[in-house]
Amino acid sequence: MAHGTMTADAALRTVLGGRLPQAILLTGDKGSGKMGLARRLAAALLCTGAPPRPCGRCNACHKTAEGIHPDLTVVDEGDRELKVDLARAIRSAAAVVPNDGDRRVTILRHAHNLNPAAQNALLKTLEEPPRYAFFILTSEQPGALLPTILSRCTRYALAPPEAEAPDEALPPVLRP
Repeated sequence: MAHGTMTADAALRTVLGGRLPQAILLTGDKGSGKMGLARRLAAALLCTGAPPRPCGRCNACHKTAEGIHPDLTVVDEGDRELKVDLARAIRSAAAVVPNDGDRRVTILRHAHNLNPAAQNALLKTLEEPPRYAFFILTSEQPGALLPTILSRCTRYALAPPEAEAPDEALPPVLRP
């Protein structure tokens, strides 16, 4: 499922208008807010506070903001090629039951850098993730991803940076 170009604010409303997909691909130009949105979605998924989420006050929100939440994995290898060993490690980590809550979130930055073998190693996990596992992939070059990866993700194309609102202006993500 693909969605047209939108700002991070519109993407949040669209993504969360229904049940959150377990595999999301955020696409857009450099600086379009993909990682900010990915982190905000992760915070909302891991938040244990009262709605709307993320609340920004609970222990899970503080851990997420500090980058120390045990159920959040951020894979950011820069512009390096992402090889099959890394994909296997992601797959193994996703199989571990969450520590602090009932969800485990993996953010994979620059998913287009996954080589074909690595993409194939992730296919089954993206297709049939454990009930508690959520994957948020970001890419500036979604055409570099295999069609099978694209078909397993709900895609959101973010608007160019000049149309983007600052993170502080983003609304709470999850509402009751």
